[in-house]
Amino acid sequence: MLLTERIFNHQITLLSAVLFAVLVLNICIKNRPILLKSLILAHARKMHFKYVYNNIKDQVITVLFWLSIVLQLIFLSIYLLEANKFSILIILIYLALILVKRSSFFLSEKIFQTPSLIKTHLVSFIIMVIHIGWLTIPILLIKIIHFKSLSVDFVKSINAVFFLVIFIYMLLRLINFVWMNRKVKISFLHIIFYLCTLEILPLGIISCFLVS
Repeated sequence: MLLTERIFNHQITLLSAVLFAVLVLNICIKNRPILLKSLILAHARKMHFKYVYNNIKDQVITVLFWLSIVLQLIFLSIYLLEANKFSILIILIYLALILVKRSSFFLSEKIFQTPSLIKTHLVSFIIMVIHIGWLTIPILLIKIIHFKSLSVDFVKSINAVFFLVIFIYMLLRLINFVWMNRKVKISFLHIIFYLCTLEILPLGIISCFLVS
């Protein structure tokens, strides 16, 4: 099939990139097991989130953040190839959205005047990016290693499951955001502004490219 032939031309490079990410992750686990455990459980247990919060400037977190972005870009590239609509522009827009959103937290701090809360959401965002990157690893390995034997229906199924998991994950994160803001009594208009500009808008733009 055309889509598998396109992936075949880059399979060794892509596989090397994914395996390199797995190797780096393995090194991080050996060197900083407590931090990695806290990253995994950060959105489930408050004590683990607090540990990541206090170590957010750690080099390990920085490396994992950028590594996860690379994994997401590889996944997006393969997904677009499967849909026969690969475009460097889409890749760049996706990368720009992630970077702009991370930078926007500094502006949000001035608007909302709640530095502690904004840092909490920045930490949550960084954790989310790392988690999504990790979720792509098994799917990428399956797609790259078994690209010749995968049917179109199977590829669509694993893509659908992946996007469903991401949707549920982000929905729970949004609910948690609203609940936290209620506790600190931030203006409802500020919450709507934040959700529309920094949460819903980026998702809407990405979705338009993926489903169009």
